[in-house]
Amino acid sequence: MKSLNPCQTFHVVTINKPTKPSPLSDISNHVVKSVSSSSNLHQQNVSLSYSCIQPFQKVGDTTKNQKACTHSKNRLSLSNNHARDRNPSDGVIVRARDIAANLLCSSDSSSGKTSDPPRPSSPLTHPIPEVIPPDKTHDADCLSSDDTDLSDLSDAFEPEKNSHLENSRQHTAEQIKTTKRNRKVAGCRKSSDDIATIVEKARERSLSDPLFQKIHEKMPSLMADYVITEAELSENPVNPEDGEYWTATLRVNIDNKSDALEWLSNYENASSCDFRVTKCKKTNNSKRLVLKREYHCHHDTKPKEKSNNGPKKSKNWISKHTNCRSIIRFTIKQKSMAWSSDYLLKEYPCEIFIRHHHNHPVKCADAQRLRRPNQEVKEKFLKLFAQGHSPISAIETHKFDLMMEHGDNFNFILADGSRCPSNFWVYKLYKKVCVGHYGPQSGEGIIKTLRDYALKYNKEMGSECMKVEILNDNDLVVALCTPLMQRTHELLPSSGEMIYVDSSGNMDALNCRVFPVMTHSVAGALPLGIMIVSSESEEVLAVAVNILKSILPPKAFYGRGAAVGPKIAMTDDCPNERNAIRSAFPGIILLLCLFHVLQAFWRYLWNREHNVALKNRPELFYVLRDLAYAPDENTFNQRKEEALENPMLLSHTLVLNHIEKFLGRSKEWALFQRLDLLTRGNNTNNCSEATMKLIKDKVLGRTKAFNPVQLVDFLVTRFPAYIEMRISDVLNNRSMNTFKLRYFIRPEKLENLISEKLPSPPDCYKVSNTSKTTSYIVMMSEEICSCPEGKSGKPCKHLCKVVKDFNLSSSQLLPREQLGGKN
Repeated sequence: MKSLNPCQTFHVVTINKPTKPSPLSDISNHVVKSVSSSSNLHQQNVSLSYSCIQPFQKVGDTTKNQKACTHSKNRLSLSNNHARDRNPSDGVIVRARDIAANLLCSSDSSSGKTSDPPRPSSPLTHPIPEVIPPDKTHDADCLSSDDTDLSDLSDAFEPEKNSHLENSRQHTAEQIKTTKRNRKVAGCRKSSDDIATIVEKARERSLSDPLFQKIHEKMPSLMADYVITEAELSENPVNPEDGEYWTATLRVNIDNKSDALEWLSNYENASSCDFRVTKCKKTNNSKRLVLKREYHCHHDTKPKEKSNNGPKKSKNWISKHTNCRSIIRFTIKQKSMAWSSDYLLKEYPCEIFIRHHHNHPVKCADAQRLRRPNQEVKEKFLKLFAQGHSPISAIETHKFDLMMEHGDNFNFILADGSRCPSNFWVYKLYKKVCVGHYGPQSGEGIIKTLRDYALKYNKEMGSECMKVEILNDNDLVVALCTPLMQRTHELLPSSGEMIYVDSSGNMDALNCRVFPVMTHSVAGALPLGIMIVSSESEEVLAVAVNILKSILPPKAFYGRGAAVGPKIAMTDDCPNERNAIRSAFPGIILLLCLFHVLQAFWRYLWNREHNVALKNRPELFYVLRDLAYAPDENTFNQRKEEALENPMLLSHTLVLNHIEKFLGRSKEWALFQRLDLLTRGNNTNNCSEATMKLIKDKVLGRTKAFNPVQLVDFLVTRFPAYIEMRISDVLNNRSMNTFKLRYFIRPEKLENLISEKLPSPPDCYKVSNTSKTTSYIVMMSEEICSCPEGKSGKPCKHLCKVVKDFNLSSSQLLPREQLGGKN
């Protein structure tokens, strides 16, 4: 590195800031004049910056003093280029004391004496010493040559040896910093009366200025106390009917984030336009700012385009994007700042900049529908979801409420997306709520959430009402037996007589299969248990039935117990389901639903592969139907022989083979085979079909459950609640279509009947018909009658007559108050 020439001159240049004269300017000018008066300082200009000159070290040794001086001058040489590159407008303050100290160092060293330069207590008050031109001989001793190694001077700048030098630097820097701060504060400080006068003038100008008055008219009045400090108006080249473009700067008495967001929400509602966050500055623990945030119009979707180097994360240009340039900028300042030139800070700490430059229609319906729903609408939909509404039912309820509230203005309210959200927004909010309550929609998290839900539910119920199992093939099995189902097992006699099992799917996102176990009652089908599985294989269903058995109450199936099970089970023709039930309850009688048998045969005839002509299908169908409804065994055998000799049936070999297979299973579907069974007149499992419809309509609202966890939650909360409500309606004589129920006997049918109690056997009654001279025996212990209808336990008029005359109760009839019995 090239060192300074001993004959090199030093022209010290000072550049002051143009705004205010610095107290150091006099000192700098004096130094410049002193240096320029030297006759030898004229060959080369050297600019000195503040960072190039360091305080001179106080040393007692001449050698060290020379080294320090040499190092200081070398630092001056190294800073030449840097100083030339600086922008003069930035302002450079030359520390005159350090320049004078460096120049005096050369003079003292030449004489061989060590004299310390004067150390003033303050650089602003100490008089400027006389500047002595440096001697050439002394400069040759102090300044290094071109090949001088600067590493020899390192010991003069080691912190441990020169701690007093560092202390001196810090002390001087703190003094200058304090002086600058005092100067700024002194320049901005005003009395409270002056500030109040300035605030009052700003208010008067905000109200009296013609331009500001126009802005007041265009901008909705949102805050009672605000002033306008700047404003601008221009023509609207895009939509003149929406008014002029305008820009305004407001000062509002807002000092926190929540009030600012409330102000923005009110502005959005009043201006019929939404704003999204553009950028936000972090103001945590800031001493100057509370909030600094910028918003843009929602018609500027900020799409990103692909770069030339390769694809980037892009956002599609959607229909509402118009590249709108309207913005709102919030700046909330801290009232407790140490100093500030803002005289409105105490009264109006919030500065709001609004640029109203919408390049799209604002009041039209197409623009209004794209608005974001406000917080009030969001809270209402969350409340509807908590009450059990599905997304579609919540939308319909909200629209009906708006219609009742606004009347003729409903069409305008319906067009506003902030008041009436779109279906997509409602479903998205519903999904967000479901994820928070029921966990993820798929994946391993469902199993954990299900098990946690089961533990919580069992703890609340005080018994094991729910059980979750995961099989080796990751098949899900859930068994449910709620307290209502447990009471049905223990109190309803029909639970031990006959059960109905059917399945349905398409109830949740994973399409799990639901198997409700039902029994009949005067209030309709009542549940005894529910199985939810992810597969309909025989192995999975067998495990599901056994898990359900393990959580049944001790007196399950009206005291028969879970190990024995009910007497009869009716299902459709599903081999896996029937085999699983048979393996769990070996002594059970399995019957086929007559409706499903005939329905399956009708579909078989309509299958193209079986080549049955359209005109022949009804006749072939009645062949099997007549066999199913045969009243006795003789009639059945006779119809069977006729069917096998039917020429049309013989011409359709596939249909004939299908009927022959069914004839071998006549005990499961022929009605005459059920005369001795206590079926209570139920030959189909339509009560299970009705239960499926009830779950999908009333419980799920014709909407799929979000995941199996929500499906389970609905089945253990909403489904039992609906059943209890239906039971209460029956008990309170509020059931609908009473005269169409099979459990209600019309009073006119009881006019010619006479009932009497028999001495033996007990609980036996004789009912005679005076018009037909017939009599039948009614056994109340089993609630059956010897008449053709009552043999299987179906409710008949003879049973009803006994219940009415002897003030008895029956599980096969409606309450006696509805029948007109005695109280």
